Amino acid sequence: MSIALLFILVASQQPTQQPARPAPPPPTPPDALAQPVARVEVQPPEFALQVGDTLRLRATAYDSAGHQLTEAAIRWFTSGGRFEGDVDSTGLVRAGATGTLNVAAVATVPGRSVKSTVGFARITILPLGPAKLVVHPRPERMVAGTSLALEAVPYAVNGDRRYDQVAWKSSRPSLLEVSAFGRVTARAPGRATITAGAGSASESWSITVVPNAVAHVAVAPAEASVRTGDVVRFAFSATDAGRKPVADARPEWASTLTCPPSATACTPSTSPIRRSRRSPTR
Repeated sequence: MSIALLFILVASQQPTQQPARPAPPPPTPPDALAQPVARVEVQPPEFALQVGDTLRLRATAYDSAGHQLTEAAIRWFTSGGRFEGDVDSTGLVRAGATGTLNVAAVATVPGRSVKSTVGFARITILPLGPAKLVVHPRPERMVAGTSLALEAVPYAVNGDRRYDQVAWKSSRPSLLEVSAFGRVTARAPGRATITAGAGSASESWSITVVPNAVAHVAVAPAEASVRTGDVVRFAFSATDAGRKPVADARPEWASTLTCPPSATACTPSTSPIRRSRRSPTR
């Protein structure tokens, strides 16, 4: 047997090598799965409501090609303070209190385990407009030559405090003048109407200005020494030339802090406090 024939015989008896099989691809992570919902639009994306009002939001889901996904399911949620309002399962927003309400629309596809896609809307809750004014003090009579600071506080129909600017007006400024800040000055005897207004709310009343008969005023006690935390109540009286009380005189109180001549510094424990008032004058 030749050497070449022997080599062929040995080679034919060797086992045939099979080609290696390719390894299976690694599993796709959940985040890499195709998301059928690419974006969610909420209409309107921004809106302003007054307390007590409602608004219907609408959410639409779209795929990556911009096609509407009618089979998408929408769930509604809110974030922020629990007093500002809420949203129900249909997207109806109810405004509760002044503030900002952030509403989220979460879109999913029923029957498919995919990542949720969220759209947002921002709702600003505005207070109700002023419905009434509370004026204090509200004098009916004033002494000519005196003045008085009035305060008008606006309130909404639900009782919320408002901070709208109040406009003041007098029907007869020559008799009864009122400043833009609500200070009323009685100029001459007569009768006039004062009106305070804010938004759609207004308050009017009449004031009678009487002649100034005040000749003497007194404050009791005339002097008092107090320590920190003490309370002293002062009494005011006004009388005419015949020492008869003038009931229509109204005081405005002011305070000053003075030190004894021998004191090197004013301290609450050593400073006498004298109270004075701006008395009505002719």
